Amino acid sequence: VPSCERIVDSETKIYPISIHDMVGSLSEQTISNLRNGVAKARELYSFYSFHPESPGNPLLAGIVPDGGAARALVQSLAERARGVRWPACQKELERANRPPDPTQFVC
Repeated sequence: VPSCERIVDSETKIYPISIHDMVGSLSEQTISNLRNGVAKARELYSFYSFHPESPGNPLLAGIVPDGGAARALVQSLAERARGVRWPACQKELERANRPPDPTQFVC
């Protein structure tokens, strides 16, 4: 990982180095790994899958969401419909219906 400072000699430091310098110091492998990570995140957290020919606003074009976020939402709703989430919901309701205990921290 590149440092945010460039040491010219033992006493002189130049702050800050530019983004260009930082990117220029990255290896090809690191850049490849970053690009792969961005592509994976785009698929996991987008409501629409990426296609180079996709319109600017797929919803206006009548395209149904088909990305990772849409699939996760559908899966979560299906679990809820099957009752899988009910025990956790029931615990939350029980906790919400009693006065708070000032000695307990609830995240």
